[in-house]
Amino acid sequence: MGIEQENVTRSWIACYAAHDKAALLDHYADDARYHVHAWHEPFEGRDAIRAELDRQFGLVSDYRSTILNICSTDSVVFIEGIDQFRHSGRDISVHWSSVQEIDRNGKIAVQRDYADSKELETQLSA
Repeated sequence: MGIEQENVTRSWIACYAAHDKAALLDHYADDARYHVHAWHEPFEGRDAIRAELDRQFGLVSDYRSTILNICSTDSVVFIEGIDQFRHSGRDISVHWSSVQEIDRNGKIAVQRDYADSKELETQLSA
């Protein structure tokens, strides 16, 4: 159940790690909503998502992600992982989870990411 949807999510992670923004954006539906932090207003549409990805790619390098758990329904993928990357000259490791709603065309319609911003702040200020 949901293997195709999980493959979309796995591919999204691989494209992010490769900094392949064009392929990454192709994972999103035209009217997708991306909540970088689930409690913040989303970036809506590919242009807004592209601008947010530009911002993120300007801050981080050497991105790697380890999937700890992934499960899905026919249209929703839940994932838990650990990201490692360079930010401001420091090696960072952040635990996160994400919920991606995949539409019938195999595109991400909604993505809500969850991470403890304090974990990042603590490592950046050390």
